[in-house]
Amino acid sequence: MNVIKKERNSILKEKGLFIRELFKEKEEDYSSGIYYGHEPSYFDFFDDWDVIYPKYRSLVDDAIKSEKNGFILLYGESYVGKTCVAKRILVDFMKEGYNAIELGNVDSNNINLAFIDYLQNLPPNSKVALFVDDAAYQYRDLADIIQSCPENITHLVIVTEDVIGNHNIKKYHFKDLPKNKYYVNELHIKEEMNREYAKNVFEKLSEKKRLNRYLKHTPKNISLEKSRHLILEKMIDLGDIVDVLYYSSEGKKFTQHYEKLIEQKFKSYNKFLKTVCVLGDLGIEKIPNRLLSILPPYLTSSEIKNLFNQNPDEKIIYEERGKIRLRCRRIINDVLKNENSDVEEILRQTALST
Repeated sequence: MNVIKKERNSILKEKGLFIRELFKEKEEDYSSGIYYGHEPSYFDFFDDWDVIYPKYRSLVDDAIKSEKNGFILLYGESYVGKTCVAKRILVDFMKEGYNAIELGNVDSNNINLAFIDYLQNLPPNSKVALFVDDAAYQYRDLADIIQSCPENITHLVIVTEDVIGNHNIKKYHFKDLPKNKYYVNELHIKEEMNREYAKNVFEKLSEKKRLNRYLKHTPKNISLEKSRHLILEKMIDLGDIVDVLYYSSEGKKFTQHYEKLIEQKFKSYNKFLKTVCVLGDLGIEKIPNRLLSILPPYLTSSEIKNLFNQNPDEKIIYEERGKIRLRCRRIINDVLKNENSDVEEILRQTALST
């Protein structure tokens, strides 16, 4: 292997997450935190803690049956479960014998070439499933990758997720892919709780013995069918998948939890959080951490450090590969809907002057 290929290989190891290797580390008595609003881990999906999203399975089945390489494009608002669906799909492909990889920051030619090198070095008749998060601005690169797929790969599926605006702006990169060689399937992930979705939640919480607070809505001495009906009605009334799952453990909406958390611990950061929300609304979901100090209202280094230095249950901002993102931006945006942002004012003045 020459020096350039060695460099590419190290880049892929740094940026890539190989799901089968992670599966070997699976814990015997793993207990998930996703019903509390925690960040999803692949261990949640190895042990089937996640709730099945309606229509997702047909995408996997269609992809497996297809003889063509292709894309599964997931899109939706922030914090509606796109990443959960994507990780579930990737784990399903792993169980079907695919080499399953999550690849972060596919925004440089070196990473793209590293992935092609990886494909070329796999055994003949290999199958590969790749997941790329926040992927819309890499659609062109991903289209190039799938068209450069080497002959030793019998099937390549690329799964992506991003917010609606980014997806709609960039999906034109797939329109020229020959339909006789490639497929492109899209799925809009929504937070709304319809009856089919509620049934899936009920079955999962029942299986994991996590119905908890929902049981208070079921009077004693009623049939199991009537009890199930009352719980489903409560879930549909809550309306949002995040609230539905959180209610099972805490007996209240996740939004109520965040309102209290921000009021008690992050009130002095409201303008900064609103600024990050506004950037997210513009499609900028992840911000280089070097830019934090120059975002309005211009936090000090100690304020930034304090923002990150929170226990897991109270953490509302994360750093990933040199970039920061808000946990539950959609929820924070709703909590801070009456908060003004300097960024909003700058954008408003710019719009008025053009």
